[in-house]
Amino acid sequence: MQGLSQFFLGQTTGLAQGQKLVKEGKTLETDEQNLAELTSQAEGFAEKLLPVLRGPGVVPYKSKTHRVEY
Repeated sequence: MQGLSQFFLGQTTGLAQGQKLVKEGKTLETDEQNLAELTSQAEGFAEKLLPVLRGPGVVPYKSKTHRVEY
């Protein structure tokens, strides 16, 4: 999951341009805080939403073109 969140930390337009995430009304100032929050969100997605999307085939179980680990 760390790889996925690091990808978003480096690639997400806003974060790459110095914008910060906000959690519970507080701005996350450091890269470490932002990475921890992205990791938490990615883990929640992988545990809760991803299985729901895989069930009807919306998201394939393995991608042949992308090497992102869930």
